[in-house]
Amino acid sequence: MALQILIVEPDDRLRDAVHLHLSLEGYQCDGRRQLDAAGGLVSAGRFDLAVMNVLATRQGVPQHGSDRGAKRVPTLLLADPGRRAEALSALEQWADDYVMLPVEMRELIARAHALARRKGMAEAGVGSCGTGTIQQEGLLIDPSRRLVDIGGRALKLTEQEFRLLHALARRPGVVLPRTALLPVLGSADPLVSPRSVTAVVMRIRQQMRTVPTLWQIATVRGIGYQLKRRFQV
Repeated sequence: MALQILIVEPDDRLRDAVHLHLSLEGYQCDGRRQLDAAGGLVSAGRFDLAVMNVLATRQGVPQHGSDRGAKRVPTLLLADPGRRAEALSALEQWADDYVMLPVEMRELIARAHALARRKGMAEAGVGSCGTGTIQQEGLLIDPSRRLVDIGGRALKLTEQEFRLLHALARRPGVVLPRTALLPVLGSADPLVSPRSVTAVVMRIRQQMRTVPTLWQIATVRGIGYQLKRRFQV
């Protein structure tokens, strides 16, 4: 399921432009001129990310960010040059990032991607390879030795391939979004596309096809990947 983004911007042209560009990146967007009713939707947990003009923060967003009982919604602020101080103050207290207006859409998209990856990584509990050995039927992954043994045969994986397979194997059957798996690759570049995950998965699959195994990396269209057992005949 695509991430839900709330866009709060009083300028219709800017709001529509942000809506269009983020939608083209695969996000589900809901544009509002003011926060008002949308603020309740944030605290109710409908949205995964908020992109809003710094002026909208006066309508209650900080309370949503600091309320211990509310869902934490990553927030990217849009700030006019004359309101840089407000943006910095919000960044120090509760906001996650900000961009100055007039905004360059490539920068906005990159920062939205970065927040989405951070959120996905936190919710999925991924991001580091960990030290725990995973041993299930016909599958052994030992981080201390960087060993992957499937069906009694060792796979020769790159560091990225090892980390991604280990992240999937820690939660067999659980679908992990591409945005959650991307930080596992060790990439700090916010412009790197989630397609990088797809490329690494394809390389792992190529090696898994060379060994007898009950396991496969399945694609869940529009979401991500899961490690699961093959259907037995």
